Amino acid sequence: MPDYYFQGVGSGAGAIAVHEAARRLLDAGVADRTPRLMLCQNALFAPLYDAWRADLGDVRTSTDAANAARCFADELTNRRPPYIAAGGVRDCITQSAGEMFLADHASARAAQDLFAVVEGIDIEPAAAVALACLRDAAATGAVPREATVLLNITGGGRGRFAREFRPEASRPVHLVSTRDLRAGVFTKDLQASFT
Repeated sequence: MPDYYFQGVGSGAGAIAVHEAARRLLDAGVADRTPRLMLCQNALFAPLYDAWRADLGDVRTSTDAANAARCFADELTNRRPPYIAAGGVRDCITQSAGEMFLADHASARAAQDLFAVVEGIDIEPAAAVALACLRDAAATGAVPREATVLLNITGGGRGRFAREFRPEASRPVHLVSTRDLRAGVFTKDLQASFT
């Protein structure tokens, strides 16, 4: 098991699943510990971070929706994540002695660019948020240099795929006129193509 697990989260469902799986391995005697969950959110929209840091009973429902549209990783915006529920994000962070982190737009972009240079592949914004938080945690000593870390990287290579491969539109099998479509009439040629 890694010492630390970093992931960008909106609902936290993936991190909850990682924690639950680690606990099962621990209970089965296969693992000696669960990794510390180090969960990461956008600086502009962070209901989990805010609830954790302020020791709130639940997430605030008044999180500014306008900020969600301006986030680096909009897939990490969830207004009602399962924070307070039994076995939810708060329980998982507490049980794993984990922490919540924030990444702003500039640090997430820098992390995304760094990963592309070092690893030669692009990553999705959510993964860049997690990498930016890992970078900050390592720089401040929140993660010891000798620690083993599992960083959840998602969507690697989509940008390269879009640059290197040009999709081709398929040609239609058969065209139906607007008049025939509205009338619900299928032409004989179309009917023949399905028999």
